Amino acid sequence: MKDKILNLTHAIISGRCSKDPELKYTEKGTPVLTFSIAVNKPYKKPSGEWKNAVSFFEIVTFGAYAENIKNRLKKGFGVFVSGELVEQRWSTNEGQNKSKIKITAKNIQVLSRDESAEQESSEPSEPNEDEEIPF
Repeated sequence: MKDKILNLTHAIISGRCSKDPELKYTEKGTPVLTFSIAVNKPYKKPSGEWKNAVSFFEIVTFGAYAENIKNRLKKGFGVFVSGELVEQRWSTNEGQNKSKIKITAKNIQVLSRDESAEQESSEPSEPNEDEEIPF
């Protein structure tokens, strides 16, 4: 009997909406909302200076949920997303194979611009070496 392996592609991210969401409809009339999230990861350079590495993630969601989120989410707002990682594959006209990974959102929590600003500081704080790491 072969070992059974759990295949899981779940993602949980939190960041800022990097552009206003775009709502389109499929030929059958299904709403499709797409937007991207910028996530800052602070790191300390050898010089001691703090910098942010920014990653961008594309998000997609469907149906009435997509229409609801479109009315609440704007560029710059904080957002928390959980969903499934999905790889899209295609070939260019030149025959080159391409792929992109998106997050199909199952849960989206929108924070107002003011609420999300309170949760993030303008500069990352230096970790306290006396604190225990919880993992």
